[in-house]
Parts: sequence; C-alpha cells; structure tokens
Amino acid sequence: MIKYVVFDIAGVLIQDQWVSIVRTLLNDKQLNDKQLNDKQLSKQDVFELWQRESCFHDYETGKISTDVFISQAKTALNLTISDQQFKELFDQIIITPFKRAEEVLSKVKSQFNVAILSNTNPMHYQKILNNFNIYQHCEHLFLSHQMGVMKPSGEIFSMMLKQLHCKAQHVLFFDDNMPNVLAARKLGINSELITCPEDAYYYIELHSHNISQ
Repeated sequence: MIKYVVFDIAGVLIQDQWVSIVRTLLNDKQLNDKQLNDKQLSKQDVFELWQRESCFHDYETGKISTDVFISQAKTALNLTISDQQFKELFDQIIITPFKRAEEVLSKVKSQFNVAILSNTNPMHYQKILNNFNIYQHCEHLFLSHQMGVMKPSGEIFSMMLKQLHCKAQHVLFFDDNMPNVLAARKLGINSELITCPEDAYYYIELHSHNISQ
C-alpha cells in the first residue's frame, strides 16, 4: 500500500536546462578534454561533469556558501566572467514548472501524502520558493543542501524514510535520473523514471490502484 508519493524537482516537476547552461559555462577545450565535444550531452553527462568538481558536490550538500561556490566554480572551470554573470547563468538552469505540475501535485495530494526529494542548492531552492508554488503542495521537503548528502547515495533515502516514519514499500518515488531510481530500488522503495508530471499517473495506478488519470 502506497502512503507517500515522492517527487524529484528538476526534470520531473520543473523544466530545466542543465545541458545548455553547462555547454555555455564549459569552453571547447574543456569539452574536448572530457571527450564530450563531439557527442550529444545527456543530463547524466552533465552530472558527471559537475561531480568531477568538488565545489558542485559541496554546494549541493550545504558544505559551502553561494559566494564560495561561485568563486571555486569559476576557478575550476577557468571562467573569466563576473560573479554576477555566473550567478545569472546558474540561476537560469531552473526554467519554470511543467504546465500541469501543480494540477498533478494537487490531485495526488488528495489521495496520498506528497513529498519532494531533490538534489538542489540554495540558489535554485530560493528561485523555486520565490517564483513558483511547487513546495506549497508538499508536506515534506528533503533537499540535499539541507540534508548534507545527495542522490544516488542510499543514505539520503534512508534519512527520508526515517523522517517519514515509513517503510520503503509504502513509498513511491519519481526521478528523471536512472541511477537515482536504481539506488532507491535497492532499499526497497518503489521507484520509477519519469520526465514530466503526467507520467506519474500511470505508475501511481500501477502501484496502488487508487488513482486514475
């Protein structure tokens, strides 16, 4: 029996442009060094690029401030742009909620407890909080920069289950990144890959038979 439906944010509830912004920030030499200049960058490629720079992981796990992150990221990427220019570019990664995101959240909330589990950071968290109504639909927010750990680490899923006082089999988790889905499944959490809010309806019905599209 599903008690909690847990959503990732970027790529699931909110449109993002990680790939294009990373291509803007990385110059051709850096892309060639990473053997990615001649291939289509996937979202997974983007995360792998960022994870090679410790400042990104440190920022998304709350270990460093925004100012320190910007300074370290500019140094790591050999950028000559101003701090403000970097901040504006990084902020643009988050675009806007998918058209039916709030409708889906509202409908799911009428039948289940709703939560968010997201790898995020203070800049993106604040942008979503100040401009959109996504968080208001959720009873629990599990955010990497507040929890000190990121997906796909099993620790963040275990922390979530402990705070929810809920067994893994009673949770349905949605993410747009397969490593995160697989990591959750290892702990017994029902997990599915989706890339827009409406995709959730099918899997909720499949796992619970308590909601229809």
